[in-house]
Amino acid sequence: MPLNGHPLVIANPDTGADGQLYVGNLVNCPFHIVNGGKDPLYPAASVEPLIAMFKKAGVLHEFKVYPDAGHDVSWWPQERAGYEAYLSAHTRQAHPDRISWETERTDRYNRFRWLVVDRLGKRPSDVDLKDVNTYQPVPVMERTLFEHEKPSGRVDAARAGNGFEVKTRGVQAFTLLLSPDVIDFTKPVRVTVNGKVAHDAVVKADAATMLTWAARDQDRAMLYGAELHVVVP
Repeated sequence: MPLNGHPLVIANPDTGADGQLYVGNLVNCPFHIVNGGKDPLYPAASVEPLIAMFKKAGVLHEFKVYPDAGHDVSWWPQERAGYEAYLSAHTRQAHPDRISWETERTDRYNRFRWLVVDRLGKRPSDVDLKDVNTYQPVPVMERTLFEHEKPSGRVDAARAGNGFEVKTRGVQAFTLLLSPDVIDFTKPVRVTVNGKVAHDAVVKADAATMLTWAARDQDRAMLYGAELHVVVP
């Protein structure tokens, strides 16, 4: 919920962000963005090209501009109802149907919800997943938002019932965390990776796995009954 913010702030190396940043990872959460038209630091006009980039990447967002506002919250009395309505309409999904996650490391920052990237590296079955990381501050100029010095891997996963449709690029292995809230452990779990079936069998629920992740997450809405380790074909 960025208010009077700008994506270039976190992109600045002086902020000391740990690890590489990826525009595509923003698709996992909705954004409600507010800027002032006369903001001397982050005017709405300078944010708009990046909003266009977010839209191109498929990021769910709402962008609101108060034309006469500066770097302040003078607009809050007008904005409050819409702000609270957006929060109410976009509650957190503990087990989202879709996840897209990119990372350049596996010791940390390699997990989002029920997806964990275990091993990076190219595979013959890699899919050319579209990378959105440039914006146009003016029509004839294109700039990169986040600098990437290390190779990364990305996983796009969609779940429907006990079925997972997965596309990967630069990932050799990953783990799916299976929750009894969305998975029927009496039926087979089918995982298709880059068009090839990587798993199609019943997965046994394991209490130790549930306790391990529950202790790590401290989140009673995110309980996982099993880990399914998948090697990319």
